[in-house]
Amino acid sequence: MKPKISNMLDFEGELAVIIGKHGRHIPQDEAFNHIASYSIINDGSVRDWQRHTILFCPGKNFEGTGPFGPWMVTPDEFGDLPIASL
Repeated sequence: MKPKISNMLDFEGELAVIIGKHGRHIPQDEAFNHIASYSIINDGSVRDWQRHTILFCPGKNFEGTGPFGPWMVTPDEFGDLPIASL
């Protein structure tokens, strides 16, 4: 949903990875063991607000610009990650 104070909303579908197990300095071969589930997120960017600063965060933090879900799937349900597409 485009915020009323903006004229430029851009969006794209992204894969959301839900981490379910704490870790730090995790070896690459163990990384997938920390994934609880996957979902989708609509990554919305309010582009005119990103130009107010050198940081991209202000354009990413508007209410309604990051719809998520509504479902999550476990890694065994998701299948082969490299061939998955949104």
